[in-house]
Amino acid sequence: NGATELVLSLPQLRPLLNRTRYAFRFRVINPDTPFTNVHDPERWWSIATRVDNKYIDRTRDIHSFPVYHRVSFIQVDTLSPVGLNSTTNRFLIRTAAPLPPKQTITIRPPPGFVFGGMENEQCIDVDPMIIKRQFDQEFNMKALIAGVTRLPEWMVCRVLKGQNAVVLTNEEPLLGGRPLINGPVFEFFVKNVTNAEATPPDGLNLFRVEARTLIENGLEQFAGEGWTVYPELLMTQVTTSNPGYGLYTNFTFVLQTVSRVPGGGSIRIASPSDYYFGPLIETPATAYDPLVSAPAYQGAMLNDRPSGDIDGCRVLRPVGWACPFELTPCQTFAKLEELQSIGLTLLPAQLAERNAARIQCDNMVADCATKKLSNLVKCVSRGPILTLDLQAGVVLPARRAFRFLVQGYNTREAKAPRIMTTFGDQICVDCYNNTWAMVTRDSNTEKTELDKKAGIPGLKLYGIVTVASIIPSDTKVKSIENYVRVTIRLDVPCDPRATLKITHPIEYIKNANAAYQGAPVSTGPTFPRLKEIRQSLNMIDIIALEERIPAGVDMDINIIMSNPDISPSRATNIWTFEASSSRTGPNVILNVNYNVSGFKIFGEFSRADISPTVLSPKSNSIIGVWFVLKSALARYPFGVRKALRIWLPKNFLPNPAPRPPLYTALNCVDFSLKYNPNREGVDGFPSTISYIDIPSGSYCTTHWDKSYGQYYVSVSIDGPQLVDSGWDYAFEFGATNPSIENMPPPDENKWRVETVMENVILHLKTGIQGYELEQIKLVGVDYEDTTKRRTLHPIQFDIMSEKFIPGGSKIIITGPEGFQVGCVFFRPVYGLSSTTTCLVRKPNIVEFTIDTQDAKEASTPFGIRVMWTNPEFTPLNNWWRVDIVSPLKKAIDVRDYIPGFDITDRVEVYVEPTFAYLGEMNPLRVYFLAYTIMNQADFGNELVLMAPEGYVFPKQCQGFGMKLTDDNRAIGSSPAGYSDGFVFPPPGTRCTGFDNASAVIRLPNGTGLLKNNYTLMLDVENPGYRPNGTNLWQFYTRVANENGTKYVDANRSLSGFGLSELVPLRTDEGAAPRAATISASAVLALSAVVLLLAPPASGEEER
Repeated sequence: NGATELVLSLPQLRPLLNRTRYAFRFRVINPDTPFTNVHDPERWWSIATRVDNKYIDRTRDIHSFPVYHRVSFIQVDTLSPVGLNSTTNRFLIRTAAPLPPKQTITIRPPPGFVFGGMENEQCIDVDPMIIKRQFDQEFNMKALIAGVTRLPEWMVCRVLKGQNAVVLTNEEPLLGGRPLINGPVFEFFVKNVTNAEATPPDGLNLFRVEARTLIENGLEQFAGEGWTVYPELLMTQVTTSNPGYGLYTNFTFVLQTVSRVPGGGSIRIASPSDYYFGPLIETPATAYDPLVSAPAYQGAMLNDRPSGDIDGCRVLRPVGWACPFELTPCQTFAKLEELQSIGLTLLPAQLAERNAARIQCDNMVADCATKKLSNLVKCVSRGPILTLDLQAGVVLPARRAFRFLVQGYNTREAKAPRIMTTFGDQICVDCYNNTWAMVTRDSNTEKTELDKKAGIPGLKLYGIVTVASIIPSDTKVKSIENYVRVTIRLDVPCDPRATLKITHPIEYIKNANAAYQGAPVSTGPTFPRLKEIRQSLNMIDIIALEERIPAGVDMDINIIMSNPDISPSRATNIWTFEASSSRTGPNVILNVNYNVSGFKIFGEFSRADISPTVLSPKSNSIIGVWFVLKSALARYPFGVRKALRIWLPKNFLPNPAPRPPLYTALNCVDFSLKYNPNREGVDGFPSTISYIDIPSGSYCTTHWDKSYGQYYVSVSIDGPQLVDSGWDYAFEFGATNPSIENMPPPDENKWRVETVMENVILHLKTGIQGYELEQIKLVGVDYEDTTKRRTLHPIQFDIMSEKFIPGGSKIIITGPEGFQVGCVFFRPVYGLSSTTTCLVRKPNIVEFTIDTQDAKEASTPFGIRVMWTNPEFTPLNNWWRVDIVSPLKKAIDVRDYIPGFDITDRVEVYVEPTFAYLGEMNPLRVYFLAYTIMNQADFGNELVLMAPEGYVFPKQCQGFGMKLTDDNRAIGSSPAGYSDGFVFPPPGTRCTGFDNASAVIRLPNGTGLLKNNYTLMLDVENPGYRPNGTNLWQFYTRVANENGTKYVDANRSLSGFGLSELVPLRTDEGAAPRAATISASAVLALSAVVLLLAPPASGEEER
């Protein structure tokens, strides 16, 4: 309470039991006045226990401790604050009164510290000035207080090891002796002081001093603060499973904490240079391929290590793993469970916390014991620095040993630490730069160091046995005689007597019934000739008796083996190689490689094929799988995992496909244990074969494999079920075809079928040719008007599919975004019965249902006409799509990315002939008003004029010209919208005919047309007959360049003009009289009609 009362409040349900001793510690400020009369009632202490202010026990007569004068000054420094280190302490002390002869100053350390001193109880054995120089100069720890002096020679420093105390004694005689004066600050040193293992608890990290001086009561006391002790990790060790330079290995780390590492804390490990922690670094030459029998080249990784943070670093469990962590959710759950067990009713919030803690605890315990350890400890690797981050709720307790495994690469020989000797530089094992360091860190933002250990001995590494190849002669399962050739190369030569030890997987032990020829183990010509070969089970020793085993030379070893029923797993299919020499007496290892992947063996399929029901792109299909095994997928006990896997080509998707980022496996859609060979319109497997269902109880899941970048389907089969050899098995599952543009090329359109046992491939069939996608053979979109917002625009779709279309099927047409469809005035044009129905599904999706009695054979054409409303603008994705779906909602055929047409504004056009006679050249005047500008930033602005069939525009345009129709400007002024000095038409405007009914006028790049009235002049050759078709002209503006053609404005329904026959005028006297005479009034009336149709004349030429 800031005065003389201290209250300790106990937590609920935590009583103090009677007749039980308790102790606690607190800090108090002593009185200003010293006293020694501890029996004075005024100095008594009292203690009481109470509940709700009601006293239970009470004692009022607890005698006090005496309070003495304080020592004027005490300070203690050390050269090393590391836990359990032996160091030297410096003491600075000043008493409040003189120290008379034969009196002492006693100093006692905090708990855990030990004063060692010298053998004769002396504090030091050298001149104190030498130690002073260490503090002041070498460690830059000069005393901050002024006036420090050394002790007089009559003051003797002793270390009483039995009492763990340092005693300074004034050795002057009692009579006439000199006292130690109380003015100066004296300095002295004590060697061989052992630090505590960790910083003592708060309130105990004090060096206590007692000085028997001439002061009142004869005693001074005080305490000097100790320093923060940095604990040193215990039991630190680093080992490697494959101690060859540059080899991939398992690093096993062991450490024991002194301080507790909280959740969010970390462990930092610093290795010597060039060590790497992370996944296997694979190149095309060294990549592991589970589908290839012979392993790749296996030697040292000489490529540069990746820089930056390395993805794929993982903390793994070593053999004999036991979870070392305290899990906070488990402690929370245990606490609340205990409260509930003693009858306390938990609040709703506590119940929710308890349930959440139980679930989280169960998950974390499972992760720590057998599942994903990386959920608890994240591994971060950057160069030679490895950091383990404890996740929230994961605590590494104090005094807890932690043993874990991380994979990575040893340093390369060229990067190993070296030392100069009389024989040159040599690799050094115990050099200062071949040591490791480990640090545990707190969870705060400063990452405060908790425990630390430096100078951990480095690894002793050897040369390597490079395995260039392991080539089996037979890769089939159950082969009795398999001649295997192993090619190796050593880094370091081995002098005789030299031994090469080879260990291969126990599964490949030679069968006793193998009728082989020659020796079971033999060597090639580059191996020493005089040798002794010993073979025991899967271990082979080849001993060179007189010649050294050379280095840098490829050597062949031939071994006769027998293949088992299934290849060993990748983790167990390991060969080991070791080359050693006993030339100097004991056997010395010189080359090693303890992690060499062996060869793989596979069973075979007699047949494996796939068959789809739908060949349309982006459509769901049912895939039939037909296979025949050469060897059985045998029966095994329950719990043994075996499955059939079907790998889809890239861009094919199983149905449903796992999605990122987790790619969680999903149950298959359309999975069936049996195959249906009688689907109508599907050309599948032969229907004459009786297919066997795969075993009942099998289930199908879809998966994603990151390494291959492919999806696969896994059909899991119960262990006791048998899939026998020689039988025609078939089943089905659902898949989704890719789009046409994402279809893999033929050399990549391959399927793969395999059986697996405990994730080991047993049977394998690769290179199964996939199917090619097919679209609706013909889809034509016949439109009439591209004008924006045009309603009731009839569009006819001409369709022909190469698939059989059963009655009741649906034809679904999807228009580009913005188009709107209506079933009004809908009609089948041809090929479909009048009972076909129309239904609008969405504004741009229409569905036609074929009559159930109107099935269509393959390659039957039909046409549908339906009304649409054009959008305001050309859609961004201007594509149409047609789907044909069966009555069971299964895709039959599809065609996507059908090109649409550009949406245009209407252009007002009038075509005026000047000589409308059959077979004659006719100068035209085309008057047009464009509502949309032609942007001068676009390259390829064009005007297109199309006449009815029979008219011909010559290749070399005749009579071509363009002008502004309403150009009534004064001299020197500019036409509306154009700049001063504008010349129309722009220089470089070209006209091109094609000797047909079309002509194109192309504006030069960088020019366009504003919204204005224009006149185009162009000659056309009239047909020599009156056309029988529609007399409609077309005119449109467009942009045509290397990016394609885009229509801007259009008028596709211009009324044409009639043609007359040019009759020659007879002038001779014998000519027949005229049948009729045209009056002058009739001529005037005809002229008036022409003037009404023609625009007003402008310019001298028109007049």
